[in-house]
Amino acid sequence: MCGICGIINKKEKIDSQLLEKINNTMVHRGPDEEGYFIKENIGLGMRRLSIIDLETGKQPISNEDKTVWVIFNGEIYNYVELRKELIKKGHKFSTKTDTEVIVHLYEEKKENFPEYLNGMFAIALWDNKEKKLILTRDRAGEKPLYYGDLNNFFIFASELKAILSHPQIVKEIDLKSLNLYLTLEYVPSPWCIIKGIKKLPPGHTLVLKENKIRIFPYWKIKREIRKGIKLGEAIEILEDLISESVRIRLRSDVPLGIFLSGGIDSSTITYFAKKYIQDVKTFNIAFTEKSFDESFYAKKTAKFLDTEHYEEIFDEGKMLNVLPEVFEFLDEPLGDVSILPTYLLSKFTRNFVKVALGGDGGDELFGGYPTYFAHKISQIYKLLPSFVRNFTKFIGNKLPVSHANFSFDFKVKKFLEGAEENGWKKHIYWMGSFNFEDKEKLFKKDILEDAKIEFEEFIEKTVGFYPGQDIQDYLNFDFKTYLSEDVLFKVDRASMGVSLEVRAPFLDHKLIEFVQSLPERFKVEGWKTKIILKKLMRGKIPDKIIKRGKKGFGIPVAKWIRGKLNSLFREVLLSDNEFFSTSYIGNLIKEHEEKIKDHRKKLWTLFVFIKWKQKYLS
Repeated sequence: MCGICGIINKKEKIDSQLLEKINNTMVHRGPDEEGYFIKENIGLGMRRLSIIDLETGKQPISNEDKTVWVIFNGEIYNYVELRKELIKKGHKFSTKTDTEVIVHLYEEKKENFPEYLNGMFAIALWDNKEKKLILTRDRAGEKPLYYGDLNNFFIFASELKAILSHPQIVKEIDLKSLNLYLTLEYVPSPWCIIKGIKKLPPGHTLVLKENKIRIFPYWKIKREIRKGIKLGEAIEILEDLISESVRIRLRSDVPLGIFLSGGIDSSTITYFAKKYIQDVKTFNIAFTEKSFDESFYAKKTAKFLDTEHYEEIFDEGKMLNVLPEVFEFLDEPLGDVSILPTYLLSKFTRNFVKVALGGDGGDELFGGYPTYFAHKISQIYKLLPSFVRNFTKFIGNKLPVSHANFSFDFKVKKFLEGAEENGWKKHIYWMGSFNFEDKEKLFKKDILEDAKIEFEEFIEKTVGFYPGQDIQDYLNFDFKTYLSEDVLFKVDRASMGVSLEVRAPFLDHKLIEFVQSLPERFKVEGWKTKIILKKLMRGKIPDKIIKRGKKGFGIPVAKWIRGKLNSLFREVLLSDNEFFSTSYIGNLIKEHEEKIKDHRKKLWTLFVFIKWKQKYLS
């Protein structure tokens, strides 16, 4: 795992000190060593967190005649198998690292080389003969990659703050990206919060040659469903795929462990890891706020599977104390409050290991979110007479506000907010913060026009298809959006902030392609979720883990806004009137304080943006 960066100047040679300065903004991503390739107008830099081949795996790495150079962030899990094939074809290796495999694979497959990689990665490759730069990202979007094509230079980096450290970058907010963020709680690729900078989408390759850019996908979700496959047959194939995915993700030359929340996804990963390693270390954090705590289930699974389990208890004080640390590594706004517990877990885990496996991707593949039920309910709800719907809204909005995790009133009110909208619009209303009408009140009038964006553009550029009535469409929708742009962004920043590598076995592309091809009824049917995964794991993990509902990795932010964080929220939210109406925000705060409405998501999303703006644009 590393941080990578690079510059191609259009008129002058590389300033090595500037490249080093940019690279060193990402020391946390790679504290073990640094490396550079500089040749006339091109410069590549990297920071390394050494995981594979600790002694000779330094980057950049080249081919034998020094005409191809590579830096990369991530891991190639099938490097052992690829290496054997490449040696048979006559390629000579000077290291045992996975990075060198990329160099020789490029010599064989040219721009198509990412198709053969099984891993999480952001890769930069310079072909000196062709005078060509290639950037590429893994299929799910586990590893980030930003770039900017400016007047005098092209720049790229693993993190936005590295690019912002270049003195010629104009730090101007992209208002359309801000608009997207306020609804979605994240800025989706290819957009970026800074004007003129973009994110390379997952599963895409960028080629820069003679100052011209080509971007193309090398992988797409296949929306074709297998016909005739039986559930029993699918379970057998699924077991083999998960087992193999976990096996190759256990390859490491440093200690590793597993994030164990007590949910079915992380418990599944732990079970399969035990097939290959006897002494498995598992990690969990517990909360004193009971409605947010899952530690009972984590300990139950750890005991059942006989792991070496580590747990740390966090109270409100400890969680609030790390809030300033989060903004040190959160260089693009993310309104997902679970970044706090993710960071706490990563920080705790890093005391013991350098690599951790997690269960990310399980909900999007197998259908774990309550929004999938909501789509079914909304179809019935829309058939009701208007007076019944209006009465339901009246009663729902009168429910007393609770600040517990996923409280009944929160779910009812969130459902009613989007229930009568079209499919994809209701989905983002349920998952996000500000709806379209809210933003007309939030933005100042002179800003609103410049910030306008048709969300159809987001659907076309980020998702690539319009979801219909099928629940499988929304699993794919969440895979392309919420998973890639929120969950994986969060995990990358939180774990890399403490120099911890996190691997996600559910995101093996062979596993993804198989599960997405299965009939919807194998995943979600009636009120059942994750059907095939639960049937597979029956008898392998405790029944209580299989039967328990979705909880989520949350913290009591609604309570904090009324309590210990109240003065800070008021100070931050009401002090910045560049883009927003402070009177509207003041009303949101007042309604939340008086428990008239629960505005936790809106207020947190705004708070994160303004705190980010103060840190990175001041």
